Amino acid sequence: MKRKNFPKIDSFDYWMGLAFVMGAKSPSRNAALIVENSLLVSCGIETPPPVSDAQNVLIPAEVIAILNCKKDLSNASLYLTRTPDYNVAMMIIAKIGLRKVIYFPTEPLDSKVAELFSGFFGEIDEYKGNLNWIYDYLNSLDL
Repeated sequence: MKRKNFPKIDSFDYWMGLAFVMGAKSPSRNAALIVENSLLVSCGIETPPPVSDAQNVLIPAEVIAILNCKKDLSNASLYLTRTPDYNVAMMIIAKIGLRKVIYFPTEPLDSKVAELFSGFFGEIDEYKGNLNWIYDYLNSLDL
């Protein structure tokens, strides 16, 4: 049986929507996707460490997505369901090569983070699509 070639999807709404749906399984509702050439390369959701007695400790979704990725990310984009903070920005920068970081604006971007990204990446963009409804809906669910 011959495999069909499915069309590549190049839509910010699609990837951000998928990140929101994946993040619904996380206690903090945070997820990260790495997309290259309109294909999903890696993903991660914010989860507790496998061996931890600490309460309320979560490994950031961005860290999990980057660690799960086994290939060069020189042409990849990172989609985040929240505004990246300084510590997460440092982790992302440790994996130099990302072309673009797109985040859902849960809070204003810190100026230190903007400076870090502008020095290492081509772009960091606030997501300007119309997915507030899915963000609000998924956050209202008791999963």
